[in-house]
Amino acid sequence: MPTSPRPDRTGQRITPAPSASSALRHSVVWAAIHRKASLISSMPVDVYRRRDGVAIETNKPPVLVSPWSYADGHPESIAEWLYSSQVALESYGNSVGVIHSRDALGLPSQIELIQPEHVRFTVRRRRIVEYRIHGEVVPPANIWHERMYGAPVGLSPIAHAALTLFGADMAAQFAAAWFGGDAIPNAILRNSERTVDKTAADAVKARFRESVATGDLFVVGKDWEYNPIQAKAVESAFIDMMDLSDVQLCRFFGVPAAEVDVAVKSSTINYANIQQANLQLLVKHLGPAVDRREDALSALTARPRFVKLNRSSLLAMDDKTRAEVNKILIDSRVKTPSEVRGKEDLEPLTPEQVAEFHAVFGNPNKQTPQKAEA
Repeated sequence: MPTSPRPDRTGQRITPAPSASSALRHSVVWAAIHRKASLISSMPVDVYRRRDGVAIETNKPPVLVSPWSYADGHPESIAEWLYSSQVALESYGNSVGVIHSRDALGLPSQIELIQPEHVRFTVRRRRIVEYRIHGEVVPPANIWHERMYGAPVGLSPIAHAALTLFGADMAAQFAAAWFGGDAIPNAILRNSERTVDKTAADAVKARFRESVATGDLFVVGKDWEYNPIQAKAVESAFIDMMDLSDVQLCRFFGVPAAEVDVAVKSSTINYANIQQANLQLLVKHLGPAVDRREDALSALTARPRFVKLNRSSLLAMDDKTRAEVNKILIDSRVKTPSEVRGKEDLEPLTPEQVAEFHAVFGNPNKQTPQKAEA
């Protein structure tokens, strides 16, 4: 049975979120996260190093080939690893993994991703001093942590929008619910450094209410814990409270509404072909997120190597356009015929094929140049 709204300490009625994953029950939110993660994870991961100013592709480190194996002989693919970590970033603002092994240079070679709701962050003076996974303390040196829109603990796109785009009163209510526990019964503002008696707790609560009510900073003690489950539930309640439209939710995630089948009242953008539509999606919407993932993955490689996600994989072209582009690349001497054929999954021309081309079109090396007219 649905729970009835309960009053908070100010007498206002608040409907608690049913679960930590309730925000994902909004189909548009789920679709936007899924589409963005699917597109980014579909990009092949390439590793380069610069030599004389030219980027040369090199071997991938183990972590970018097989990040983690749940059983011997059954490794997780890098595409699935990228998808899972991107979903965590978009849903919670944080992607956390445990480093199980390192290479000879001390770089991670196996990273096991952890569900964000199983992670707790203890922050001291704007630095994460402790990670708890399933209640067990893991040293920060053994943690792989990507974040979005915040430091030291990231924010999801919805949380980031709530705290930056809406009015001061609404942002204050959202912050109070996020950290103070007014909207979620099990949300806790907890000092993990020492036991807080009732007098001190009342003083902290009073200071907190006073600070967030005026939009001011809230200064706390030594160690304070961030709970992703609490944050996620508050986001869901925020979506319901603001009655956000499908288009607004898509805008928060940087995904065009049409990409997730959301109807748009008016649109003046028409694309001549698939490539133009995909280019628009890649440059204006996915580009910044791809840049951030490339920077994070580059930290897993030895310098001066760096990681690039192959964005060309999204720029699908029709047969006619692809043939025209390939011809331009060959005629302008940017690529050889063998390189273009390799891109088309074709083997280099055999001597017999070359001879047949010469028989049909003539050998360009033996053609007599025409004399200029007087």
